[in-house]
Amino acid sequence: MQRTLRIGVVTNYCLRQVGGAEEALDQLAALWHAAGHDVVMFSPAPRRSRATRPWQPAYPHLELPRPFSTRFGLSRQARIVRRQHEKQPFDVFLACDSYWAGYVAWLACRPSSAPYVVCSQGSDVMHGSRFLSRFLPQRRMQRVFREAAGVVCISRYMRERIYAVAEPTGSERMIPNGWPDEWSQLAAAAPVLRGRYVFSMGRIIESKGFQTLLTAYAQVRSAQPDVGLVIAGDGPFLPELIEQACRLGQQVQNGLPANGKAEGVAFPGFVHGETKRGLLQHAAIGVSPSLRQEPMSLTLFEMLSCGVPVIGSRVGGTPDIVEPGVNGELFAAGSADELAACLARVLGDGALRQRMAQKARPSVERFRWSSIAQDYLDLFREAISRRVTAAPGMPPQALWRNFLGWLAGRRQRAA
Repeated sequence: MQRTLRIGVVTNYCLRQVGGAEEALDQLAALWHAAGHDVVMFSPAPRRSRATRPWQPAYPHLELPRPFSTRFGLSRQARIVRRQHEKQPFDVFLACDSYWAGYVAWLACRPSSAPYVVCSQGSDVMHGSRFLSRFLPQRRMQRVFREAAGVVCISRYMRERIYAVAEPTGSERMIPNGWPDEWSQLAAAAPVLRGRYVFSMGRIIESKGFQTLLTAYAQVRSAQPDVGLVIAGDGPFLPELIEQACRLGQQVQNGLPANGKAEGVAFPGFVHGETKRGLLQHAAIGVSPSLRQEPMSLTLFEMLSCGVPVIGSRVGGTPDIVEPGVNGELFAAGSADELAACLARVLGDGALRQRMAQKARPSVERFRWSSIAQDYLDLFREAISRRVTAAPGMPPQALWRNFLGWLAGRRQRAA
């Protein structure tokens, strides 16, 4: 029987907030805790601008102060993590993302031999990341990846992005996100709405591409007048979406329709629990219209696990999960015409939609959170083993001699 582990999870995501990365980390920590492992979560305080969710973790959680600067203000966070490690040593740390959480874990681990594993959910290395354009954070990210005992890639796209920053020297695993095991054991959720509808959800920001979905929906509405559209979520781009829906001549509901009928465009805000399951399970089609290179959308797994075909934009990790003609369709990001064609084809062909629905759940069966959590544990044990059996590092005297040699060589070149 394998021994239990003491796992420190360091993240720059606030788990009180709503988001895919937050949900993924919470699911993993809860499963490790339930399996008897000692898990401590280190995550920052919430931003006032972000919506929060009901969150009462069974595992210990220590709230880190938000850094005043991601370049010069991270030593305080590292000291908090290090003190907990000194009180009761961790077997392994999981850092999510490489920056700034990975750098904090690297600082906290330096005085000891504790290994750390890095998992990037995207905000650090994906295209457009602010850290990649800054010299100091980029150099730190390179060091974090190179010195990590293990690196987790959640999609092929994320593997490419990590290797664009630095080539890891530790163990590497392709471990995607997942979906809740308990959903397979629960009875079907009660319908939240009557009638057919297209469903999409996420944080409502411009890069999520909901404006493309609205335009495409307006194009197919005349041929499918009985189909509604539900966009669940909240965010700063919501007023623009509502205005766009009105300009397109759509009936707009701010919240779920009072009559319970799916008609026009509904914006119910963030949904949780049975309401979320009910909307997912009874949707005709799920859509993930992101414009940006989505690392690995949690929404995809949740939709497919509910037996709902998914139409996704051809970005990031989405092609790893959505198989055209099998469990859904893919379209070019930002192309309302292509998305409209996909919607018309699937909505207009009941037999095709039924075949896709039948293959949706089996296509993600292997991505249950329990399986994903075990994959992480296997990597943790390998990382611990690698650190224990690794050759001892260079002694301080040798480091000092190397430094003096480098300094003498520099002076000689300058002369």
